[in-house]
Amino acid sequence: MRKLKIEGKEVQVSDGATILDAAQAAGVYIPTLCHDPRLTPYGACRMCLTDVEGQRKLLPACTSPAEDGMVVRVNTDYIKKLRRTVLEFLCVHHPLDCPVCDSAGECSLQDMVFQNAVVANRFKAEKKAYPVDSSNPLVERNMNRCILCGKCVRICGEVQGVGAIGLVWRGFDTEIAPPYGRSLDCEFCGQCIAVCPVGALTSKLFKYRARSWLLDKTPSVCPHCSTGCSISVESMKGRVMRISAEPGRGINEGNLCPKGRFGYEFVHSPKRLDSPLQRGAKDFARIEWSAALTKAAERLKEIRAKHGPASIGAIASPRITIEENYLLQKLMRIGLATNNIDSIAAYGYRALYDGLIPMFGSIDGLPEYSGISAARTILVAGSNVTETNPVVGNFILKAKKTKGARVICVNPRGSKLTRHANAWIRNRPGTEAAVLAGISALIIRDKLSPKLDEARRLPGFDEFAKSVAAFTPEKVEAVAGVKPDELKGLARDFAAGSPALIVFTLNSFENSKGLQTCVAAAGLSLITGNSGPGRIGLLVPGETCNMHGMLHAGAAPDLLPGLSRIADRAAREAMAKAWGAAPPEAAGLGMEEMISAAEKGTLKALYVVGENPMVNFPDTARVRRALEKLEFLLVQDLFMTETARLAHLVLPAASFAEKSGAVANAEMRVSRFVQAVKPLNGAFEDWKILSNLCCVLGVGEGYGSVAEITGEIRRAVPALGDALSPAAEGRRLGSQAAQGTAPSFKALSLDGAAKRPDGFPFSLLTGAMLNHSGTVTRMGDGLMKVSPKAVLWISPEDAKALQIPDASTVKIASEKGQVFAEAKVSETMPKGAVFLPVHFETPAVNSLVGHSPRAGEKEVSAVKIEKG
Repeated sequence: MRKLKIEGKEVQVSDGATILDAAQAAGVYIPTLCHDPRLTPYGACRMCLTDVEGQRKLLPACTSPAEDGMVVRVNTDYIKKLRRTVLEFLCVHHPLDCPVCDSAGECSLQDMVFQNAVVANRFKAEKKAYPVDSSNPLVERNMNRCILCGKCVRICGEVQGVGAIGLVWRGFDTEIAPPYGRSLDCEFCGQCIAVCPVGALTSKLFKYRARSWLLDKTPSVCPHCSTGCSISVESMKGRVMRISAEPGRGINEGNLCPKGRFGYEFVHSPKRLDSPLQRGAKDFARIEWSAALTKAAERLKEIRAKHGPASIGAIASPRITIEENYLLQKLMRIGLATNNIDSIAAYGYRALYDGLIPMFGSIDGLPEYSGISAARTILVAGSNVTETNPVVGNFILKAKKTKGARVICVNPRGSKLTRHANAWIRNRPGTEAAVLAGISALIIRDKLSPKLDEARRLPGFDEFAKSVAAFTPEKVEAVAGVKPDELKGLARDFAAGSPALIVFTLNSFENSKGLQTCVAAAGLSLITGNSGPGRIGLLVPGETCNMHGMLHAGAAPDLLPGLSRIADRAAREAMAKAWGAAPPEAAGLGMEEMISAAEKGTLKALYVVGENPMVNFPDTARVRRALEKLEFLLVQDLFMTETARLAHLVLPAASFAEKSGAVANAEMRVSRFVQAVKPLNGAFEDWKILSNLCCVLGVGEGYGSVAEITGEIRRAVPALGDALSPAAEGRRLGSQAAQGTAPSFKALSLDGAAKRPDGFPFSLLTGAMLNHSGTVTRMGDGLMKVSPKAVLWISPEDAKALQIPDASTVKIASEKGQVFAEAKVSETMPKGAVFLPVHFETPAVNSLVGHSPRAGEKEVSAVKIEKG
């Protein structure tokens, strides 16, 4: 620790802290223009010069270490004079266009000129006259306003790992620009906009829309992926104007990705539904809310009376809140007497609960994001985290850069992370589980881990060891294409690099991982002693903001709120006491079973809340057949989605910015949506719609607020309800059902390489894009200008062999169907594999992908590629 005195105030700071850190700890203001806590100290602006007793020259506070016994003065007359001089120099070239600059009111230069009373300028020079660059769809670049602080260059390189811009030329001609005079073409994260202290880089979506001092800031959480980034929803006159983040709040350290920063336009999209719609003979007709709720309840009651409770199902959503999913499952179980409720988790994230958590013995086996910075080794398996969960990708890049972590990628596709990784093992698509099994087999065989004896004492170790022993280096090479020497090196590095963290995504969009990947990853983590309470283990970020919260709320066919099993008599009795009625005893139909039942005609009604199966679920043709056979399809959503077009009745819902409620991120940490604007006229919060339906169906008297729902959850399931209290912001979800069990191994049930049907030589990888989240981001102009359509990524070798030029149209066909897309020739793709993102209605990517006979199990689809 270091003790020093700043402006007469004694302060103590940790080793490595700067004078600026000490001043902030003491509550002493030192102005800065080039400093940001996320960036390496730079010392360029000279606004933070300080007078340190005994030093012959002034020291910049942002780069000078705090030392014991320092006496620091920051507001002497001489320093004030120097600051004014620096500001005068900056204003020599800076245009006085504050009336039309979007940064007016939050411009650091403007504030400091005012604070230092710079009312005249002694210096004269020619003003810069750079042309304003508006060629980028989201970022406007006006270098006439630039003060060359370098913050945008540094955050692009240091935090984002992109380096899309730099300081070019020298002297008076120095400017910040992309290389070789090109237009700015980057990740479109907007980080440069956020750190710019002036108006040199501004958002085109926000330009001329509002003044900063007129905006209301509402703290909330990002509605897209499961990273759980804290945001501020900035609104004016009932409209969301922009999204921002503050470095000192939340887990994201002020960072946001393109989806988080620019993916808000859907809130006020003209395509939003503003009235319930009922399907008529030819088209949909608007109806009143009271009639719509009555109609919905009557049809559900009729079908239940005629065909029984088992003929009705519901699809929950990880994009609505914990409280709303809780109400949906209660409505189904008590109002309609069925456990037929499931979600998109069946195609991905449910494997986490069926694989990892039982092996770890507790939900505590899943780490916090702090585990990334604590890791010496980070193994990223089969995932492009920098696209699916970009801020998590930032954490990994930071761990490598600042902590010296060794990053290893096992992934067929190249990515930003593979470019920065210490090692990139390029396996065949869909073989991550085999690679992980091969690593475990070598560690066990060669006794590479010092924690192996500890692991041997756990139940099931022998069965797990026997199941992975078949994956010799030669077998892994045959299955995954990984050379024996690469596998052996990977095993040595992982075993020796403790604490080690495994990171992989488990998204429904990705068709290359499933339950066995979870089992293989958990086994590897256990044999190396990296999993368990207080250890870093595995991190599995998901595609949506509330996947954990949805499952904890009981939105699953075999789970009650709090993760208790429906087969648990005591858990059913506890819920019956809280609800005044008992839920059914038998587990309901899962997602695949409900689709099969609808296709066969035994499932007659389906209630879909905040989900779009026609785009997001595999085997689109089968999903369509199933939905079209239903006697009653009730859809509740913001938009007339591809699924809503098949509905008999559509209910308009509110967006994340128009309601309040809790969600849980990949750490299972609870954050809250906070209502920033009123719902669109004619739309209602999902919880209000569900509450009204509960009333109509005789399930209680409804709820007057989210707090009332939280209170009921707290009484019924204290471990869940306590984490939902606004006073408990940031607490991790607890579970009465998943605590206290000893860790144990499961045997891996994994075959060799999947058999490929004749005539389909390519592996089709599907997944998410950096600039889109689900299907809602399609409803905004900004991100659609960046990524307007799905393109087929193909390797240069395959494109050459098929004589497919870049940007030409190709036909992609599988055993399930065919689609057309534009080709993008990219070296990131391996030979023999292609990639298609899944966010778009056209091409309907999931029409190529078959459904899985077992939940949590996936195979990479085989396709053929032809000229379009």
